[in-house]
Amino acid sequence: MNETNNKIPLRVDKKLQWLEESRDSWKEKTITSKYELQKQKIAVKRARESRDLFHEELSKEKTAHYRTQEELSQKDIEIAKLKSQLENASQQIEELKKKM
Repeated sequence: MNETNNKIPLRVDKKLQWLEESRDSWKEKTITSKYELQKQKIAVKRARESRDLFHEELSKEKTAHYRTQEELSQKDIEIAKLKSQLENASQQIEELKKKM
């Protein structure tokens, strides 16, 4: 039995070659995966930045829109007030014309 345990396995060179190729393959795959992950992280970071910028611009536009709506409602109130004053003035003019 000692003789079989001391025997060198057949085709050690093939096994070593396979192990080296396997190791090299895994190294390449790992490096490729690492760079792909870095690219994805950068893409996500840029997407978040652009999303945040878009949200900022949107909130500014909403604020401006609300201000504009408020100004329009104030103008509508002012127009209604001026129309009633004009109507009152027209009625006074008509009354004055009738008296003369």
